[in-house]
Amino acid sequence: MTPPSGKASRRPPLVVRPATVADARAIAEIRVASWRATYAGMVPAGSLDRMDVDRNEAFIGGLIEAAPPRATLVVEDDDGRVAGYALAAPGRDDDAAGRIRLSPYHPG
Repeated sequence: MTPPSGKASRRPPLVVRPATVADARAIAEIRVASWRATYAGMVPAGSLDRMDVDRNEAFIGGLIEAAPPRATLVVEDDDGRVAGYALAAPGRDDDAAGRIRLSPYHPG
C-alpha cells in the first residue's frame, strides 16, 4: 500500500496474531514499561515501582489460558518480537472494553 504522500513505506508490515501463553512474559514487560512511561507523574512513583513483571506474567498467562470471553492479540515486529498487545473483554455493563498497549521502546 502506498501512503498518501506517494512514497512507498519503508516499514515492513506488522503481524497481528492471537496471543499464546508463551507471549505472557513479553506482554508483561510491555505492560509494566508502558504503565511506567505513560503514568509517571500521574500515579504515585511507589505504585509504579512496585509493578512486578513476574507477577504480571502469571496474571496475563492466566488470562490467555482462560481466553473466552477475553481475547488477547499480540503485534509482532519484522523480527518476530512482540511489540504490543491488545486485550478485549466484555464491559461490566455489556459495553465493549479493551486495552491496547505498545512498547514505549518500539519505534513507530
